[in-house]
Amino acid sequence: MAEPLIARLGELALKLETTKGTKNLPAVDGTESTFRVFDLAWQDNPTLFNRRTYAKSLSRYPHLVGQTLCQVTGRIELRKNATTNTEDAWGVLLRAAGLSFTTGVYKFNDDTSTHPTLTVLVWTGSNGATALRRGLRGCMMAGKIMGKVGEPMMIEFTIYGVHDTADSDLVAQMDPLNTITHATAIPGIFNAVTSLTFNGSSEVKMSSFEVDFGTQVVERQNVASQSGVEHFAVVDRDVTVTLDPEVPLTSAINWHSLLCVGTECALALTHTQPATSSPSVAVATFAFAFPKCQIEALSEGERNGIKTFGVTLKPNLSAEPGADEFTLTITKAT
Repeated sequence: MAEPLIARLGELALKLETTKGTKNLPAVDGTESTFRVFDLAWQDNPTLFNRRTYAKSLSRYPHLVGQTLCQVTGRIELRKNATTNTEDAWGVLLRAAGLSFTTGVYKFNDDTSTHPTLTVLVWTGSNGATALRRGLRGCMMAGKIMGKVGEPMMIEFTIYGVHDTADSDLVAQMDPLNTITHATAIPGIFNAVTSLTFNGSSEVKMSSFEVDFGTQVVERQNVASQSGVEHFAVVDRDVTVTLDPEVPLTSAINWHSLLCVGTECALALTHTQPATSSPSVAVATFAFAFPKCQIEALSEGERNGIKTFGVTLKPNLSAEPGADEFTLTITKAT
């Protein structure tokens, strides 16, 4: 008798495609972008062509499946496992959202010809050969990076892809869940923020931080491709940053004045991943920089009886044209 699938078990494997939309299967030994995911979920989004006429169906087949598209959602920890200036396994997710990576620095890239697509393999449910196996090709991502006091920083993602990977590929590539070798670095908790400034002031006491890439992911349709979609593509972005600082005296930061005047302000935040002795992992830092932000919205609230603001920031470009509204610089001690 078949065994039940355990909902909390999930694994994700990613690999950059050499040709966009052509599957490039990851290795099964955990060396190629294979990691555990929080809240891993799969959503089929097939499109059906309606063949019914006004009176009755044209035939006993009232619908035809037009496209077999899917989404995979989840969260992964933002943590540095690779050596200094080397990209970590999860980094391909950021590049599939339209960012580039150079010597430890992620930033947006407007050259769509360099945007990579991913082959994504998902298996869920159980250790061993009974895991549910599924795969996507031609994938790109919409996502956000978030932090909350007492929790690790996370990358929350929605992967869009075409579901047409053959079962034989999945069986050959899927390793049992309990044999994957996982990274051993311990992620830093968000309250390990070593530096935080806004408009030159460090008087920002907040409990949460979020960067929403606002990427617009669309189908690149092609009649010559299976399912009618060659691959997904990122065609636009609208970056949004949200904070929840305590309401300060206006002599520290006058949030209302900055909103009304439309002042451009720099936001910089550095999050630290601690060093550990067992396993031996050096300290790492994640530096978020937004050189020119404007306040888009300001609302009042409270946290544990303390008055707070809900702040929405829109990062601007430093130059036109450009793609420098946001950078993430990751460093690790040798």
